[in-house]
Amino acid sequence: MGWHLLDRRLGDRGWKWLICGLCGLCLLMQAVEFSCGINPLLERRYGSVGMEESFGIDAHRMGTHRLPIERLDPGSELALMGAQLGDQLSFDHHFDRWRKLSLDGRSGPEQLRVTLWHEGQARPLSLTAAPQSFSAMEVFDYLSRFFLAVQAVLFALLIGLKRPDHTAYRALALCFVYLSLSFFFTFNFMPKGPLFSAAKLMQLASFPLIWYCTVRFATMYSPRRANWLQALLRFSMPAYTGVVACSVASMIWFGLGFEAPWLGPLTLLLLASSMGLTLLSLFGGYQSSGGEMRQRHAWLLASFCIGSIPSALVWTPGTDVRLAGVPLNIVLALCGQGFMYIGLMYAVLKHRVFNFDFAVSRAVVFSAISLLVLLAFSIVKWLTGHWVQAHEQGKSMLVDTAIAMVIIVVLSRVQISMETRIKNLLFSHWHENEQALRRFAKEAEHYTGTEGLLSGLHKALERFTGQSGCVIYLRLAGGGYAQAFNSIPRCAHLLDPDDGLVAALRGRAGAQALAEVNGTEARGAHAFPMSYRGHLNGLVVLGEKRGDTSYRPDELAVLEFVINRVGLDLQALAAAKMERELIRLAKTNEAQREQLAKLEGGHHASRSS
Repeated sequence: MGWHLLDRRLGDRGWKWLICGLCGLCLLMQAVEFSCGINPLLERRYGSVGMEESFGIDAHRMGTHRLPIERLDPGSELALMGAQLGDQLSFDHHFDRWRKLSLDGRSGPEQLRVTLWHEGQARPLSLTAAPQSFSAMEVFDYLSRFFLAVQAVLFALLIGLKRPDHTAYRALALCFVYLSLSFFFTFNFMPKGPLFSAAKLMQLASFPLIWYCTVRFATMYSPRRANWLQALLRFSMPAYTGVVACSVASMIWFGLGFEAPWLGPLTLLLLASSMGLTLLSLFGGYQSSGGEMRQRHAWLLASFCIGSIPSALVWTPGTDVRLAGVPLNIVLALCGQGFMYIGLMYAVLKHRVFNFDFAVSRAVVFSAISLLVLLAFSIVKWLTGHWVQAHEQGKSMLVDTAIAMVIIVVLSRVQISMETRIKNLLFSHWHENEQALRRFAKEAEHYTGTEGLLSGLHKALERFTGQSGCVIYLRLAGGGYAQAFNSIPRCAHLLDPDDGLVAALRGRAGAQALAEVNGTEARGAHAFPMSYRGHLNGLVVLGEKRGDTSYRPDELAVLEFVINRVGLDLQALAAAKMERELIRLAKTNEAQREQLAKLEGGHHASRSS
């Protein structure tokens, strides 16, 4: 209910201002925190009370402020006051739990008050911060969290400013804002005060909201949803209520210093259910979509798996595997989170998603060319080695330079030919398909009628796309566009002059993805204009490709060329038809004038007689 209220009250401009304000606040807190932490990181020391908590994350400790003493420095002030392993320690100012203490304050090392719990008995103590050296894992954890926080803020700004009009993108932008607050998750250097308290309270409140935003994004991203996914969305209100309750309890009850033993299991339950709903929703979107949208869902699904599965291991007991003292599950979680950010940004903001077939073909082609160049260089070098003495280093270097220059000059001339031959050899099906479409483009100028030309174009496009479907629209006298040929089910028979796709194609020379067009009745993957001198005389809509692949860049290029050329041929046929019509009208007028002249001559002769 709260989300829908925000959507109704805030327009695009309001969302932009909201995202900019939140990102500005997050950047301010990150800058203050990093400025406080840079000196201790460089000096490789910080203030400690003489005990260390385990570096892992335990859900059972999330709801308590009492920390178990697992490692204790023998000469520390805490040990001298009688603390033992297994005792519990709580800070009187509970936010001190997440701070590294200062050693260089105005009055020397920082002083703080704690409570030592021994066999259920509370004992108040006053401690002074003692120097402690950083471990490599602590440095890696802090710098990784800072890098991920800044990256999340920048991604939130990009999404919030570029796509403020869609509910799914709004949810993703807020998700990145909340993820940036994870910088204040484990330990920080900011001094005690209102700013650090506000930062920690915001982190506690936003942590349960992260996965709710991911569920919201996953369920709203796909324009088509399966029936079982629609039924699943009915459970969003209880999940939203639980997340808000957990967020408020974390910020107010636990944030003010009260014990909340139920908070850890509840948070773990919400995270597990939200992760499952997110992955299930993305899988449903993947099943119900096709072509490029299906490929985008594959990227989203892979990105969330890379980021969420290692993070889930951090919360799973018994997964704290260490290599040379480094917890691998935390390292994998931080690295996976970084790759997840990049994958999400690529999938939702990239104009064309990565085509694996095209990438593999380019890699094979350029690898083969590189190997041939290396082989040619080696052979020439071996042949010239017989005429160059090994001890004449200067002469040898000159010969190597000359050989390299010759190969570079030759390569620039033969690279295109070599690439074409390798493509024909390794990817003959692609080459034959492209050549068949180009042959039709050459034959198109020999058609004498519009009906035959459009029929030939429709068959050629169906053959090129593997029977993926094709619709050809032609402009009517009233300004609309009507179907001439159609093989895509449930596609509109008539497009209005103000249809979103028609408006997008006016003045456009290349392909237009229908997923990026709002307010159109056309159905398919890509549309191509048939324009002449700025006038859109027709358009071609191609259906989604069969399988999980999208149209490759080289396919879109050849389609643009052929459809544009056929559009020019249609204009030539229309001009020829108009010319024939004008000639016919001129002959008709000439015959009428001659007949009228004969009638007038006969009339004058009859009057004279």
